[in-house]
Amino acid sequence: TYAESRLFPDVVVPGTLIVPIVEKTLESEAGAPLRLLDVRFRAPTYPDEEIVVRALEDGDGAWRFEVSGGGKVRAFGKAAVATDV
Repeated sequence: TYAESRLFPDVVVPGTLIVPIVEKTLESEAGAPLRLLDVRFRAPTYPDEEIVVRALEDGDGAWRFEVSGGGKVRAFGKAAVATDV
């Protein structure tokens, strides 16, 4: 497979499938829609791998988050919620 040709042990879950999970988690925690989402991917995520999104409020509508799985940080970033909703 293409993933194997790039020395990955399995196919990689695209970031476009992880971002909506992060968005839904943050909106649920914040209780408001997001107006900014900045995601940095650090390590690949593989199919059937459980991921956990941890969100922490920084105040004034600002949040930061981390996506982990298999004992590794897979992605991290920051978000801002719409405070005028």
